[in-house]
Amino acid sequence: MDESGPPPSGPSSVSDTSNREAAAEHERRARENAQRLEREIVSLRAEHLAGAHRDSRGFFEHERRIHALFKELSPLPAGDRHRLWSALTQAAAEVRRAQQDEWESRRYQSIEARETVEEKLRDAGGLAQGTQGTAGCRKAEALLNEVRALLGSRLPDSPGQILIGPDRRACWDGWRQVRDALKLVRDRQQEDDYHLLAAPVAEVRECARSGDPREAIRRVKELQGRLGQADLRRGQFEDLRKRLSEAWQAAQARNTGLRQERSQHRDEWRARMEGHVARWRRTLEQKRGQREHLLQQVARLEGMEKSAPSEGFTAQVHGWLQETAERLRRTEESITELEERIRTTAKKLGGHGAGRHTARSADAVAAAPEAPPAPASEPSPAAEGEPPPTSGTGA
Repeated sequence: MDESGPPPSGPSSVSDTSNREAAAEHERRARENAQRLEREIVSLRAEHLAGAHRDSRGFFEHERRIHALFKELSPLPAGDRHRLWSALTQAAAEVRRAQQDEWESRRYQSIEARETVEEKLRDAGGLAQGTQGTAGCRKAEALLNEVRALLGSRLPDSPGQILIGPDRRACWDGWRQVRDALKLVRDRQQEDDYHLLAAPVAEVRECARSGDPREAIRRVKELQGRLGQADLRRGQFEDLRKRLSEAWQAAQARNTGLRQERSQHRDEWRARMEGHVARWRRTLEQKRGQREHLLQQVARLEGMEKSAPSEGFTAQVHGWLQETAERLRRTEESITELEERIRTTAKKLGGHGAGRHTARSADAVAAAPEAPPAPASEPSPAAEGEPPPTSGTGA
């Protein structure tokens, strides 16, 4: 029996074949995994070199991916592991350097933004010292509102997005300090303005109740203008405004009453003056009649004087003529005085004569700019009456 030839296949030869195939499959998978990791490292470096995700979130994402890739290097063959470890270490160093550069850049930008904000806060703090009064406080408030808007803005280039943590906290702390200082100054100024207005408001209320209502109305208008310019809290403003409104209403009511009283006095004065004028005109007609009678007497006496039969009678007629001429002179003086009184009084009454008195409406009385003379300024009783009769004047 020939015993040469290949040995019969057995369990050991099948096991060796399976092991070789498994090793080849493992090596293939390791090589594919190494190639995949190499591609990811190349992609990571390409993204970084291209400037993608240059912010804190992007750098965190890159670091997370690098850490995950380091973990995946352990199962690789030694050669691939060392080669990829070196490439991944270099990529990690580049990310850290870029992160440091980005941080320095953001730091410088944050410093510049902080200086801009602090400059506005210094200006607002200077205005909040109270040296410029209400206008300065309002400007300081405007600057504080501007700084708050900058710190809260979401625009990419605004300080609200550029400032980093410490600088942002410092800016907000400075804003609060200026705001608190401004509040103290405004509170003090509002109290001062309130007390400066409270005293004259109390005075004008008293004037409206018992003083000259027209003067009270004028002062109320003046204080209303001052109230609009004062720096007051809402409660202070409403308190003073209410007091001025009460003073205005009281003064208007008293002024209306005084206008009605003046109108009544004016009507009474006018009626009295028209009565005087009517009486003076009757007296004037009488005086004119007396003058005509005296003129006739003078003419008759002159004729008698020329035709007197004796010197004694002539002297007697001459005496009568002188006496009559004197009475005529006094009558003419009375006529002239009465005519002047009637003309002057008619002018005061607003016409060329004294017509019948008519009462005016309340609207016309309210619209009258000036009241006629008060009773105290009316003509004296002697001037209002008829002219005293001259001695020896007959009808």
